[in-house]
Amino acid sequence: MIVATLCLLAGLAFAQNVNRSGTYKVGDTVEAYISHEGRYIISTILQINGDDIEVHYGGSRYNKKWITRDQLRDEAKEQAKAKQIELTRAFWDEAQAKYYESVALLVRQLKPNVKSEYAPPEQVEHLTGALAQLAELDALCKRKYVGLADTETVFKDELRKLPGTWCEVAARRMEAAKKVAAMRIAELMDAELARVDKLAQPTVRQIHVVAGSWYKDLYARGFDKVKGVVWTSKNIDLLTNGGKETLAEVKARLAAWSKAAGADEDPAVAGFAERYAKKLGEVKTAIEAALPAPVFVAKAHDGKMEAAGKQGIEGKILKSGVMTSHWITTVSPATGKPVSRVKIGTIFYKRGAYCIYRSYAYKQDAVRGSFSGPGRIQDFSDWMMRCK
Repeated sequence: MIVATLCLLAGLAFAQNVNRSGTYKVGDTVEAYISHEGRYIISTILQINGDDIEVHYGGSRYNKKWITRDQLRDEAKEQAKAKQIELTRAFWDEAQAKYYESVALLVRQLKPNVKSEYAPPEQVEHLTGALAQLAELDALCKRKYVGLADTETVFKDELRKLPGTWCEVAARRMEAAKKVAAMRIAELMDAELARVDKLAQPTVRQIHVVAGSWYKDLYARGFDKVKGVVWTSKNIDLLTNGGKETLAEVKARLAAWSKAAGADEDPAVAGFAERYAKKLGEVKTAIEAALPAPVFVAKAHDGKMEAAGKQGIEGKILKSGVMTSHWITTVSPATGKPVSRVKIGTIFYKRGAYCIYRSYAYKQDAVRGSFSGPGRIQDFSDWMMRCK
């Protein structure tokens, strides 16, 4: 009994002399991880050469092995690792579901090699939303997760395994946002210039009844037998206002990206605006040259219908008429009774220096088999022609 107690005390004394501090010298007793044994073994340091250390382990004099410093048990490192594991687990529980998408949207702007299934934000509101979330995450990291680090060594590119990267992206969010904004601004400028180039080749089309709506199936002639260039809001701005509203709208979209990223206006925008305005002038000239001669083929009239069709027109009405003198009636296949009826009307009017051909449908719904109620303009389309 006495011998056993003495041996136990000797063992405890020996264990207390084991150096687990991380700072070593020749002769120290340490715990070394011996890989072929698959465990830590009490050992003695024989030589130190930088991070390489020779140890004697076990009972045989031949049990000598060179290992690395990382294979010596370091209590401080073990405690730090345990704390990091606990911190990481708590972080994932609190942050992963809520902030993953926002981190994934911007991570590759800072760390291109990290995997993310999300492309950088393509809409300004997506960027501002992500930045708001990342500001919240940044505050959380600094309040509760100071020292959180990437501990993964195998999956170094897997975002869901890199908690330290999450906090880094949150802290550097504006840096990433500026890169996204610069990229999207460049893309938007290229796209707008390409779009204007396409507008510079206006298409003269055969005018379909009310822009090809379903009335074409009811309208025997199908087309109005005239041609024109579609009269869009951008064409209106271009031809009557020099494209100022269009340019202002594009510049506002460019500025929104800079503002979202907390950056000054991109220097390239000024040069873009000058080129864009020049191209708008070229488009205006091309459209004016492409306008076909005026044609008006409507012969019939309907006073009530034409009065409704003229409502809201901005400009001087030059001609008005109805394409057919008869109504086109839709009948219910179930009851055989009329449901609605339409006529197709045409108005030719002048707006500023340009003339517009409007095709529209006038529709009446049947009430108890009667069409005595008021009609309404169901649809219309405007097409540009020369005035003479």
